[in-house]
Amino acid sequence: MATACTDNTGSDHVVEYCCSSCEEDAISQEAAYYCKLCSKFFCCQCLKFHGKLFKKHETYGRTEIDQWPVSKVTQDVLENCREHKDEHLKFYCEDHRLMCCNSCVVFNHRQCASVISIDQLLYEEEITDDLQQLQEKIESILEQMKQLQNDQERSIIDLLDSYNKSLQEIKNARSKIDSILNKLEKDTVQKLDDVLNNFNTPLQKDVEDAIRLSSDLRDLEKAIQEMMTKGKELSFTAYKNCIVSIRECEKYIHDYSNIKKVKMFFKTNTLIEKYLSQRPSLGMILHSNQVEDQKEISVLCEAIYGVRHKDDKNPPEIRGMCVEDNLFFMIDFNNKNVKLLNSDYSLLCQSDLDFFPYGMYQCPSSYRIAISGESQTQFISSRRINEQLYIINKHEIFQFHHYCFGIAIHRDDMYITSGTALFHYNRDGKPVKKLYENLGAGVRSCAVNQSGDKIFVTNWSELLTLSRDGNILCTFTDPLLQNASRDWNILLQNAPAVHATDKGQVLVCCMNNIIQVDSEGKRKISILAIPNVDYPLCMCSAWKSIIVGFSNILVLKIE
Repeated sequence: MATACTDNTGSDHVVEYCCSSCEEDAISQEAAYYCKLCSKFFCCQCLKFHGKLFKKHETYGRTEIDQWPVSKVTQDVLENCREHKDEHLKFYCEDHRLMCCNSCVVFNHRQCASVISIDQLLYEEEITDDLQQLQEKIESILEQMKQLQNDQERSIIDLLDSYNKSLQEIKNARSKIDSILNKLEKDTVQKLDDVLNNFNTPLQKDVEDAIRLSSDLRDLEKAIQEMMTKGKELSFTAYKNCIVSIRECEKYIHDYSNIKKVKMFFKTNTLIEKYLSQRPSLGMILHSNQVEDQKEISVLCEAIYGVRHKDDKNPPEIRGMCVEDNLFFMIDFNNKNVKLLNSDYSLLCQSDLDFFPYGMYQCPSSYRIAISGESQTQFISSRRINEQLYIINKHEIFQFHHYCFGIAIHRDDMYITSGTALFHYNRDGKPVKKLYENLGAGVRSCAVNQSGDKIFVTNWSELLTLSRDGNILCTFTDPLLQNASRDWNILLQNAPAVHATDKGQVLVCCMNNIIQVDSEGKRKISILAIPNVDYPLCMCSAWKSIIVGFSNILVLKIE
């Protein structure tokens, strides 16, 4: 067996082929030759001793490396588990289509229905693909991966560029607000100055008048004192002037003896402070996906595909659809089965169910599909036998105390409608909470957005948006959603289906239309006419299409 070792420099560089003789002496030396008869590798120095002992042995140098065995590095890449590096791959899980080691089987695949040993798989299946073609395909994929990597790196650059531009816009917004606040401050201070001037100017004049009157009266007092000692020639004039001055002072005292002190106060406009303090930010942070979920859907063309199988006893009634691994799954209520189609909507196989199915949803990060109906949920997956033949594997079943209509799954959260309520379970079927109940209008279809923070449910006339804890965030109504029937069973059977696309768009079926609602579930964005469908029962989105299920499937190609 070819061995690998670390070079003598002590670095992490791995030498694919080590000299067998040197390795026995705990020396890591890269091999230059290989002897098939000895099944050993030799460096240039060890080859001399080997040549003297085994002169007839043919050795192969680096120029003939195609004669060498597979290196240990390559063996480790092929045989070692990616998750558990020290364990070899020994099993193959047909449910998840993954190679597994012992630890993988114990921790990740205990509930899988079909886990077989690789030895058995090699015995049963013969590899028919040409390795040269496989290598060409790998090179093509690597080229595509490199292109995607380059595109993603450019996306990172664009993202950082948009971040810097947004950061500058935030600073500009702050600057504008600062300018507005500076102007408000300047205007307010000007008003304060005006009020000050209105009161301060007359007060200052009054003070000046008091100083002048007091000074005049004081001068007259000195003049009278002087006349009393030096003569009375000006006594009449002094007397009259004093009387006038005294009268003026008494009038001033009378007029200003009850003047109240004037003070100024500033009352803050609390509306500005309150408005700013209640804002979550200076503006909205948007990204391209959020812009996408508000974009109006445009239909390019449409096509109808029949899905009835020769073994079906009844016309199909498609109540659930989803796409997984480029395969199309649908449930047929009338015939109690699940059908598997390819991307051209050609039937590959179908499998009978033990109950009437009402809803279908793909489990994220899993190859399994969940089917709801009656009082249970069944998990299934597909398995490819050869180029033409597929089969459908059935897995665990969860039983519930209520009827199961619509189903939606996000990570480890599973939401199921019972016809009158929406229930929250974990991925293992354990109950978490009854989120919402409406005994009058019912609860039929449900969907969850990509982030998992909004759950959409429908009854016979409304679309409701719920939070994860069951609070109603908003209610959307439209005349197109109204059903003329008053039979509760008919209303429940034909309640509008709801679907949330991977781009965040929310779609609701009505009689001959699909209503596109914004990602918040608040307002109508557009209406897609589907005149060839009387009562759409379900829908999904895949392959740049909106797919509507009824007795057949209607495929709407979109931009």
